[in-house]
Amino acid sequence: MLPSKARKPLALATMCVLSLGLLLLAAPGAGARKRNPCRPKGAKVLAKSTAARIFTVTQSSDVLSASTVFGCRNGSRRRTTLGAYAIGASVDGSADHATLAGRFAAVVITDDDCFVTVRVADLRSRHVRKVPSFPDTSSCWNVSTLVLGRRGAVGWIARGDNSGDLPAVRALDSDSSGARTLEHLAGIDPTSLALSASERVLYWTRGGAPRSAPLS
Repeated sequence: MLPSKARKPLALATMCVLSLGLLLLAAPGAGARKRNPCRPKGAKVLAKSTAARIFTVTQSSDVLSASTVFGCRNGSRRRTTLGAYAIGASVDGSADHATLAGRFAAVVITDDDCFVTVRVADLRSRHVRKVPSFPDTSSCWNVSTLVLGRRGAVGWIARGDNSGDLPAVRALDSDSSGARTLEHLAGIDPTSLALSASERVLYWTRGGAPRSAPLS
């Protein structure tokens, strides 16, 4: 990850390469017409379950390597686009924490200007929700852990890369398009997040003490 002060937006170059990649995906050659779009040749699988999978398809140029993240239900030929990112000499995007729960998929996308977003998709309806990992653009708020429920609720812990940034526990309810900050204090264990058996309570620890909040 590039230091905060050294990041330079390369949105135009990235979008050009991403557009090229999507055009190539949308127009396969004659020999590829029968290939299942949910199992394309050369795809990298990020997560899979008995119900679904998350994978990336990458196109490269002399300048950038652009990847698009897709989700598909097993047995389906309809894929859902979760996001895209690029990697290059001065670009350091990524797709992390790919997670599946029933028909829902989640992934954390970091773009070329280190803006981190959590994406949650219903792979049946193909509806995608996108929220920032934390509503502060002065830092790169990386996600240290993420949990996803079978109703589409998701929780995560974000940590900024500037000194003095406090970790934050965030959640996106199954029926919401906006994330909530549940706690933003020192002492939060960045790997302590867990869902209850009912998937209606989110647990974490701060200073060794258990903490919790309801999910809907």
